Amino acid sequence: MSTRLLNGSEIALILFGCLSVSVLATGALCLLGRHNRRGRPARRAPPRPVASTAHGYPPDLSRLCYFGGASTGALLDPVRPLLRATGVPGAPVETPTGETVPGMRRRQAWWYVAAASAALALASAVGTGVYFVNRELTTTPQIGGFQWSERYATLVDCGTNGPIMVTGMRTLGAGKYLPTTRSMGAPAATILEDLADIGFNIGAYCWNNHTMLIGSANTEFHVSSSPPPGVIKIHDLTTGVTSVPSIPMKTCIDAYFSPHCALDGKFSVAQHIDGQLHAYIRSNPLSTGGGRWVQRMVSGDGGGSWGAFESIVVDGVSIGSDTNLYYFDVAPFNATHMAARFPAVMPAGSGIWQAFSVDGLRWQQPRLVRRGQAIGPRVTLQPVGLSHAMRINLHVEQDVVRLYYLAQDGNLAPDVSYYTDRMHWK
Repeated sequence: MSTRLLNGSEIALILFGCLSVSVLATGALCLLGRHNRRGRPARRAPPRPVASTAHGYPPDLSRLCYFGGASTGALLDPVRPLLRATGVPGAPVETPTGETVPGMRRRQAWWYVAAASAALALASAVGTGVYFVNRELTTTPQIGGFQWSERYATLVDCGTNGPIMVTGMRTLGAGKYLPTTRSMGAPAATILEDLADIGFNIGAYCWNNHTMLIGSANTEFHVSSSPPPGVIKIHDLTTGVTSVPSIPMKTCIDAYFSPHCALDGKFSVAQHIDGQLHAYIRSNPLSTGGGRWVQRMVSGDGGGSWGAFESIVVDGVSIGSDTNLYYFDVAPFNATHMAARFPAVMPAGSGIWQAFSVDGLRWQQPRLVRRGQAIGPRVTLQPVGLSHAMRINLHVEQDVVRLYYLAQDGNLAPDVSYYTDRMHWK
C-alpha cells in the first residue's frame, strides 16, 4: 500500500465534519444539563453552593444553555437555533439555589471548554480514521486478488500496453468509483485517482492500437470535490490525454433520473464490421423504476463525435418493470455478426445472457448462458467480454470477488491471470 497527503478539499471536509460533531456534542451537553423546560416552572433541588465545582460537586450544566449578555455563554450563539429547535429556552437560567445567573461563571467556563475540546478531538480522530480506512485498508486485495468492491470489468489487448483489465472500485471521495487497471501477470493493480470523472461507469476499448477509457461521473451526491455528473469523457491511457467528445446528451433515455442522464451501469464500446464505433450504456425508460434497458450511440470518427442515443431492440424481450438488463458487453463475433453478453434479471430467468446482431441495434432472441443468483433486480455474476465472468460483491461479504473463464456451454473455470496482492495510487 502507498500513502499520500490529503488535498485541500479533503482537509476541509474532515474539519467540517469535526466541527459539526463538536457543535452537536455541545448541544447534547446543554440538553443534559438544563433544569427547566419551556412552559414549565423550574424544578427546585435542595440548596447547595452556586460555585459547585469549588466544593466537589459536578458543574451545573444548565448554565451552558444561557445565551444572554456579554458572557462566556455568548460563544455558543452560533448554535442558538439548533438548541432552540430542541426545546432549550434562551432565557436566563435559574440555579438550584433560586439565584438567576446572568451568564456562565468564570470558574466553570474551563469545564465546558474542556468538554468541547474533547468532543472536537474525538470527532477529529473519527474523521481521520474513516479517511484512512477508506484510503488504505479497503484498497488491500482480498484472497481472490481483487478489492472487495471492484466490478464492471473490461479486458482489452490493444498491442501497445499488452492485455489490460479495467475495473471500477468504490470509493469515499471525489466520485463514487475510481478506475483501476491491471496488466496480465503483474503483482500490483493501479488506482487511477485523477480519473474519478470517468470512474462511475468505466469501459475500455482499442482504437489505433491505443487503450481508451470511456466513462462519466455519477449524478448522486458524493464527498469531496465532486466531478461534474453526466459528462462523458474519453481518456487515452497510452498518451494520457483526456477529451470531451461531442454527444447530443438531450437524446439520452433516462426517465427515472430526469432531468439528469445518470448513465449508470457500464460502458461497452466495440468496433462494428463497418468500421464505426458502437457504444452501449444503461438506459432507464421507466420513471417508476425497474425496467433497466440499454441504449446505443455510434461514432464514425473514432470517438470525437457521436450520434443520438437509440434504444436497442431485443427479440422476445419487452421493456417492463420486471425486466432488468444491466449492461451490454459487445464485441465482434465473426465477419457478419456482433455478439453481446449481459447480466439480466427477467421473467425467463436471471444470470448471464447472450445475443447476436448484424447492425448492433436489433438483437436476436437471447440465450441464457449461465444462470446466476438474483438479489432483487441484480445478479452477482457479471460478464466480462465474451470469454470471462466476474463474481461481484453486492453487499459486504468481502471475499467473493473472483474472475472466471466462461465457456459457451456455461462452465466456469477460475482465471488468476489478473490477481494482484497489492494496489497503489497513481
